Amino acid sequence: MIFSEQAYERQIKSLHKQYSQQGLQECKDLESLSRQVFTCQEDAQKALDKFEKSLKMSYLAQKELLPMAEYSKAGRPAKGQAPQVLGYQIKACLASKLDAYEKLRERQGKFILASHQSQELYTDGQLLMAYKNQSKVEKGFRFLKDKQFMASTLFVKKPQRLEAILMIMSLCLLVYAALEKELRQELQQKNETVPNQLKKQIQNPTMRWIFALLAGIHCLYVHDQMIILNLNDTQRKIIKLLGNTSKKYYQLE
Repeated sequence: MIFSEQAYERQIKSLHKQYSQQGLQECKDLESLSRQVFTCQEDAQKALDKFEKSLKMSYLAQKELLPMAEYSKAGRPAKGQAPQVLGYQIKACLASKLDAYEKLRERQGKFILASHQSQELYTDGQLLMAYKNQSKVEKGFRFLKDKQFMASTLFVKKPQRLEAILMIMSLCLLVYAALEKELRQELQQKNETVPNQLKKQIQNPTMRWIFALLAGIHCLYVHDQMIILNLNDTQRKIIKLLGNTSKKYYQLE
């Protein structure tokens, strides 16, 4: 069982907001129900029971059915004349379910982290860090399964070939992550930036966006000599930040 202080603060605000909104809605529903006039006491009781079952954040502290009666003629009624009952209305008061709120509050910020690894090999803190870091790996594999990468179009039957494809995809992901990390470090160390999709200068671009920025570069071969065309200033900056091998390949040395 893991308890996260940050998750607790975030979830408790959401719970309080949800509890308040639901309680306010139940008050409005009761107010609307109290304005209705029922033809008989049985109908009023059924409506009250149905409303009471629908309550989630509140309960009925007081409830009663009031008959609506009036005399058939205007003026002072005669002695012994009984008023005529026209219908019944519901009168009730709501109170918050504090015990239900406390139970929900105690559950916030907690989650179960299960693993087949032995506790002797990894501490609780190490398992938690590994759990948080796996989202980075999943994010990378999501990129590999993108239609533009076309890896999802491959189909193989043999398990050996499936393992080979998985190894190649993992190697691609490793190169992708290494390039992204290296470029971000160079941008921070040299205080450089590149534009993002909104033309805002940033220091933490994804490698996928960098690939998009490098699109449009062409190689022209003239008598076995390669000439790089269409290099702009942003592309030159990126290539230089990626190191000497990249600069040599794009003829920027």
